Amino acid sequence: MRYCLCLFLISAFLIECASTTGEKSTRGSRYVITLEEITESSATNAYEAIQILRPGLLNRDQRRSVDMWSQTGVVVYVNELRYGNKESLRAISASQIAEIKYLTGSEATLKFGSDHGGGAFLIKVK
Repeated sequence: MRYCLCLFLISAFLIECASTTGEKSTRGSRYVITLEEITESSATNAYEAIQILRPGLLNRDQRRSVDMWSQTGVVVYVNELRYGNKESLRAISASQIAEIKYLTGSEATLKFGSDHGGGAFLIKVK
């Protein structure tokens, strides 16, 4: 039984490696939106860019963080300066964005402090 389980796990690992080797994704990381992606989208602001390219990231702040038992909203930073909440993304023109990066609640809490349980969007502007 143990031998079969090990054989199954090794087979699954090899199949996964073979299926991803040599493939080049048309998208970057699931937490990073690049300038190229933003340019190709029809977005006019940061909120629309995220909504079009990674819609799941806009709803992540509604979940409870493992580290934080209270709900906190996502925080937006522009060039490392605190900018506002999720709605403030609408005020950032897509033509000015170089990159959008999302930090999970635990990553944002480690980097910025305990009021970041909902995560953070890090916007780099040109």
